[in-house]
Amino acid sequence: FVSKQINMFIIESDNSRGSTPIGVSFDKKNKRFVAHCSNPFTCTQEYLGGFADAQSAHNAWLYKKRQHCVEICKQEKDIRIITALLNRYGLQSPA
Repeated sequence: FVSKQINMFIIESDNSRGSTPIGVSFDKKNKRFVAHCSNPFTCTQEYLGGFADAQSAHNAWLYKKRQHCVEICKQEKDIRIITALLNRYGLQSPA
């Protein structure tokens, strides 16, 4: 089992997201794709900016998610969880 923090960190909410990539929504008013990422430490939603296309917004989300992943891994003691998190987000596993 993993902690509540890690469980919440890896949830992707596929059903509520709709057709945009993960971490992305479309702002109809400003006609921009918006990136946002849940902060696992403060339990708040972080605004990452508005983008012209969905892929750029998703890339911003992925960059932030990877930063959070590294911080979570620094606190985690179980190497299996660390390895799984790093692999999930395409980061280098510890030796």
